Amino acid sequence: MSHTTVMRCVHAVGEAQEKKGHERAIQVAHGDFDGERQPDFLFTEADGTFAVD
Repeated sequence: MSHTTVMRCVHAVGEAQEKKGHERAIQVAHGDFDGERQPDFLFTEADGTFAVD
């Protein structure tokens, strides 16, 4: 996978996370959020290294 492809994937995931965060903020503002949630994890691996964000 090229660095350009990885960059596109990271940007796509970042946009999805931003949208989800905005939706959660709206839920909290309207009192629809119960405060219980499972944390989301993004696992990436490149060149034999493993990172968790």
